[in-house]
Order: sequence, then C-alpha cells, then structure tokens
Amino acid sequence: MESNPKNAKEILRNDIEIYKEYNSKSSLFAQIELLNKPIQIGKVNKGGQGERIYHTLGHAITLSAYGGGIGSKTGLYLINGNIRKLTPKECARLQGFPDNFKINKIETQAYKQFGNSVSINVLKSILTKITEVLNRNE
Repeated sequence: MESNPKNAKEILRNDIEIYKEYNSKSSLFAQIELLNKPIQIGKVNKGGQGERIYHTLGHAITLSAYGGGIGSKTGLYLINGNIRKLTPKECARLQGFPDNFKINKIETQAYKQFGNSVSINVLKSILTKITEVLNRNE
C-alpha cells in the first residue's frame, strides 16, 4: 500500500479479509444493511434518475418503464468493480419473478415490462393480509 493514499479506496481491505477476521458479518456491514434504503455512492453527468450510482448492499431503486440517462430504467450499480445497469433478468428477480419466467427478447420491452410491473412479493404479502382479515371476519 502507498504511504500517502490519495483516496479512501487506497486504504480499504477486501471484504473476504474482513469476514475472516470477524468470523461473520460484523457491525461494519450490518450498519449498511440496516439502512433499509438505497445507498447512493456517486453519480454520472448531472445525477438525474438514470445517472445515480448505488451500492448493492442497499435496497434497489424503483424500476422505471420510462426515463433516460446511461442507467435508464434501472439506475446504475457498482457491481464487482464495474458500474452498470441491471440486466432484464436481474430486474425480473428484483420484482420477484421466478428464474424460468420468459423475458421479452426485445430488451427495451423487457425493461418496460418490469418497470410497469407490480412486485410479486408485495402483491403476495397484500393478498395474504387480505385473506387473514377475511378469514377472521367469517
């Protein structure tokens, strides 16, 4: 390591090293996960909706059927050292669709499909609560 670091990244240890030292997820990682919201770590250009960069330990941002910028429809994420938008398959997973769900082959249509979708997990939770209330009232 350089003796005069120019930025924080130059002094960081890798996650595997830290996990081994603490033998489990430490409070260093738990604090990030407990934020329960997207963690914006940067931006591209003016930082519009499709130009914000997020950390993968935070919640994913809302998918959009429309919107522009380099990360249009999904936002941008720092993944394995690269900044990129989510793939249609990742969007499907984010919305709770099973891996065998057939995704439209036209990528722009696939992104629009998931941006317009209701999250399967949210819908399931709402329907479960409605069912519980109806069963109680019978």
